[in-house]
Amino acid sequence: MDGGYLHVANGDSTAGTLRDADVPGRVVNWADALTDGPVPDVDHAELRRVRARFWSDKGFVSFADAASMHEAWDRDLQSFTDDDEVVVWCEHDLYDQLLLLHHLDTFAGRRPRAFSLICIDRFPGVSRFIGLGQLRASELASLFPARERLTDAHVALGRAGWSAFVGDDPRAIERFLAADLSPLPFMAAALGQLLQEYPSARDGLPRTERRLLEIIAAGDSSFGSLFAAWQASEATPCYGDSSIWWRLRDLAGGPRPLVAMGDPSSVPRREAAISITDDGRRVLAGQLGWLTICPFDRWIGGVHLTSANAWRWDAERQRLVRPPG
Repeated sequence: MDGGYLHVANGDSTAGTLRDADVPGRVVNWADALTDGPVPDVDHAELRRVRARFWSDKGFVSFADAASMHEAWDRDLQSFTDDDEVVVWCEHDLYDQLLLLHHLDTFAGRRPRAFSLICIDRFPGVSRFIGLGQLRASELASLFPARERLTDAHVALGRAGWSAFVGDDPRAIERFLAADLSPLPFMAAALGQLLQEYPSARDGLPRTERRLLEIIAAGDSSFGSLFAAWQASEATPCYGDSSIWWRLRDLAGGPRPLVAMGDPSSVPRREAAISITDDGRRVLAGQLGWLTICPFDRWIGGVHLTSANAWRWDAERQRLVRPPG
């Protein structure tokens, strides 16, 4: 690849394939999973620190290595000064739509000379498209000529959506969804899915936890088979295996766990046995509330949810409701 374009990839797989593709320019990667952990309304330097602390606390890498990785991502993202055009590559799922909001907000204050987007939810010949990482170099290259020029309307929506996501009032997402989001055609569905990750008003279960319990209730599972079944059940799977593992560990925690898990230190993670408990069946049936029997502590963007103050998702009314009491 040679000059003129800065391609912003959504992960290592896409970045690696793009570097082999017949597309002019250079490739950088920005791949923070904003679906997990705190994403508060702070400046870029503080956000890097918060995100690095989250990933180091999860045991992925040391804090120093995580901070260095985030600094490199941001530095690469801002390295477009000598490039004629910035091209953002992403797909339709929640993970990528949050990346898109981040990039639109980031470039709003310092615009490239030209700014464009490649964002798809399907590809010819791929029966079940779930991401750009499925495509070969020649297939990625075929998308480049059809890239969409990003306008002031896209950038304004991106800034508004990012502000809603990082704010501490979850109703801001609902207000954003009431706007005309047609310039970003996959955003409404993705953020609608995000709202369903709030604890349910019925049983306290976020959408993903409920689906995992349903799969486990159909028969004891190893983690590897459970993750594969979860992916197959999702129209737009947006979580990696580590995210699903953390959610299962939460379900297995507290004084009254909803699942039982084998010791992950004694077998590879993919072989860890997982089964549903009696309390898990009661919660799944709506007879118990998960947040009433187990501690809950989670961030969704800039909103910190705990058992005592968690906003709930009311599926019947399709809206968030205030914490009880």
